[in-house]
Amino acid sequence: MSVRQKTEKEKTKYILSEREKTHGSFAANAKTYANFVLEMAYIEPGLKVEIIYTDVQRLALAQILLKLARIKQNPKEIDHWKDIAGYAQLVVTDMEL
Repeated sequence: MSVRQKTEKEKTKYILSEREKTHGSFAANAKTYANFVLEMAYIEPGLKVEIIYTDVQRLALAQILLKLARIKQNPKEIDHWKDIAGYAQLVVTDMEL
């Protein structure tokens, strides 16, 4: 392995380590996110409601669910909360067009 490759690998390892401090474990977030997605897709038996999300709503929900997974790991990271508000506002703005 060249010095440059080693340096790049060390940089990547450092960045991932720093992100884990604010975002939590990637594996734990993935599991939480997957559970949230399953909950969103669940419809009560016998409920006669068809849920159709727009593309904007679908993407915003996905991002919000990811932020919720990160909040479960680190609820004190204010940016996660700000991001949720931002994604919700994007949906509101789109719906008001």
